[in-house]
Amino acid sequence: MVARHVLARPTPRRMRWAAALGALGAAGLYSSANAADDLPDAASAACATAEVRWGYEVALGHDGSGFGVSGVRFEHVPADCDGLQASVTYVDDAGQLVHRSALALGTGAVDLLPAEVPGPVAAARWVLAQG
Repeated sequence: MVARHVLARPTPRRMRWAAALGALGAAGLYSSANAADDLPDAASAACATAEVRWGYEVALGHDGSGFGVSGVRFEHVPADCDGLQASVTYVDDAGQLVHRSALALGTGAVDLLPAEVPGPVAAARWVLAQG
C-alpha cells in the first residue's frame, strides 16, 4: 500500500493562528529594536561595576531612635568607572524611597543624606545613571 499525501487547504482557524503568531513575532521584533534605546552608552557599558568597592556611612537617626544609613562611601572605583555619574537611592524599612541623589563616581567619593531627610534610613543602593 502506498501512502498518498494530500495537500489540504489551511482551515480558517489555522489561518487566524498563523496571523496571530506573525503579529506577535512582529511585536517582539519591534520591542527588541526599541529596547536598544534604553541601553547605557558604550562608555558606561565598559565600567566593571562589580569591581567597585563601597560601603555605608552610619549615624544615629535624627529622632534618636537608632542607627541607620546616613550615606555611602566609594572606597575603590576602577579607572573605567571613574567620573561616571551614579544615582544613589535610599530606602526605609518597608523598601519605600526616602531620597535619591546623584554623584560622580571616584575613589573616596561620599554621598551623605541631607539634614531634612527623616531617619533612620534602612538601606542604600546605587546604579550608573543613564545618559
